[in-house]
Amino acid sequence: SLRDGSSDIVAELGDAVVNPLYAEWEVDAWQDVMAAYDYDISSHDNLLELAYAAAYLDDSPLGHSKFCPSYKVGSFSAAALRDFVGAKFTADNIVISASGVNHNNFVRDVSQAFGGLASGAVTAAPAKYLGGEYRVRGPGNVAYFALSFEAPSASASLKDLAAVQVLHAALGATLVRREGLGNRGSRFAALGDDVSAHATSAAHADTGLFTVAAAASRGAS
Repeated sequence: SLRDGSSDIVAELGDAVVNPLYAEWEVDAWQDVMAAYDYDISSHDNLLELAYAAAYLDDSPLGHSKFCPSYKVGSFSAAALRDFVGAKFTADNIVISASGVNHNNFVRDVSQAFGGLASGAVTAAPAKYLGGEYRVRGPGNVAYFALSFEAPSASASLKDLAAVQVLHAALGATLVRREGLGNRGSRFAALGDDVSAHATSAAHADTGLFTVAAAASRGAS
């Protein structure tokens, strides 16, 4: 069973993290695959990407895309990947968790498998909400737009975090996105069939973002 084989699984993970190979030929081969791959980023994901870019600009990683731009594909080397892993995959910067295994045995296995990791945590300047505007022209008859506000961070009080969740639930989403759930007081549910809207929130270590996103076809009121 998976539980009985947990020691082998931890050993495999540890070897991959502590002693990565990253052969040059393999990295080059995968970059060719990535260059030929047609990434299909959903309109929703793209909209959130732009919302974060406008909110945080280049001041912090939160303002950077989580998707690799096409012009950077092919610029990575095995040495660069090893340097990145060596700098980021440190003992103080990794969380290892498991469920349904013997705790003492798991701690022993993790200590053996990951004991070779360098110590030290990765530090970064706190992310700051700056605010701004981002517009992109695109084809089609559907307009996507988002309005974002700074929200409490993950370290905020429970009262503030709960207030954001109440606001999130009160705004809700259109009936299309709340399939089978009915209105339930959602403000967005009354917008009509031509408009799709929803609210989303995220709490990060230093800041948070509350976003109201919507899509409307041409002629929708």
